[in-house]
Amino acid sequence: MLTENREFNEIYEQYKNLILKAAYTYSGSYSVAEDITQDTFLKLYMGYDSMKKKNISSWLFTTAKNAALNYRKKHSREIFEIDENWDSEEDTEKYEA
Repeated sequence: MLTENREFNEIYEQYKNLILKAAYTYSGSYSVAEDITQDTFLKLYMGYDSMKKKNISSWLFTTAKNAALNYRKKHSREIFEIDENWDSEEDTEKYEA
């Protein structure tokens, strides 16, 4: 286990900005990037004992990048419900003005 969380805290402080930036770059959303960063470090914390210690930065970056890409892929397929009361010609003229 992480020695009284000291190792984890050091890793977190060292890589938190890099992981947040990667998550934001690949997701396109700051709030999503914050969630991905938090989830990435939680996964690190839970699996730290079975992990190879010399590749932590690569593991963190890849985990965050994949989570962000999965988010974009999932949300790019969202289908929005069409409002049947929407008059496209009339409403389009309002928005163009």
